[in-house]
Amino acid sequence: MRTILLSMMFLVMSSDFSFGKDPLVTCPVLEKSILTTKGHPSSAYLGKQIWFGTDEAKEKFAKDQASHRDKALLQLFQTSQLVQFACPIDVSPLSPEIGTVDFMGTKVGFCCKSCKEKFEKANDSSRLQLLFGKASEAFTLQSHCPVSTKDRVDIEITAQHNKKWIYFSNEKAKELFIKDPLKYVANLPNVEIPLPHSKPVK
Repeated sequence: MRTILLSMMFLVMSSDFSFGKDPLVTCPVLEKSILTTKGHPSSAYLGKQIWFGTDEAKEKFAKDQASHRDKALLQLFQTSQLVQFACPIDVSPLSPEIGTVDFMGTKVGFCCKSCKEKFEKANDSSRLQLLFGKASEAFTLQSHCPVSTKDRVDIEITAQHNKKWIYFSNEKAKELFIKDPLKYVANLPNVEIPLPHSKPVK
């Protein structure tokens, strides 16, 4: 039952990002909402795509990505290019019974009531630090299955490879990867989530 609930919560938290639905995202520099389909400039970030409100914002980001890290990760989360698999505060497994918190176009999951309440009581700036202070331990850039590359991952279906957790869309894909990982590793992200520019909120 827990597995079913967790999988359902995951589907809500990381639904497919569609370029045809005028997705609303937050510019990581101007910190205002923009529509990605309205001709806004974009650039590559961590092997993904992010959008900006103006060309000047794009240039500013290119010169200092570290200062805008959290807002850039937020946009990746908004567009389902970044996937949550653990509590951002305690980095423990997500608990579907706890529910999620809506935050700037995303649904954030938690491991316990205490972590959820801590996030709810924080202001938006502190929430961003809480959300991404331990991003590499709670989120993955692997949004799609390395075997069935058009399918999104299910965070319940995993296997370790070179001391890293790999996620799959189904059990068959997992079996194929384990049998011949070299055939599929090129489909995995080849970059890591950067460390935070500032210390996370305690």
